[in-house]
Amino acid sequence: MTLDSTKNFLFRHLGPRVNDLDAMVSIVGASSIEALIEEVVPESIRLKEPLELQEAQSETDFLSDLRALAAKNKEFRSFIGLGYYGNVTPS
Repeated sequence: MTLDSTKNFLFRHLGPRVNDLDAMVSIVGASSIEALIEEVVPESIRLKEPLELQEAQSETDFLSDLRALAAKNKEFRSFIGLGYYGNVTPS
């Protein structure tokens, strides 16, 4: 198992497994997650088409891209709360 594999990322986190999902939906009286969504989420707010998502990245690639984006940040001096106000105070 390689650490930068996108598929392996899922297995490093806790979450419901297929059997768990089946048990959860049966407890609420639904036959599947899709059936539960049909019952609970109003049609007016459901997407009509699938999302156009880019190809999944490995965790390593994502962190590399995130570091490159963060490197573009610029640090500026903040004077907020240091006593400068845009008005004249009488002596």
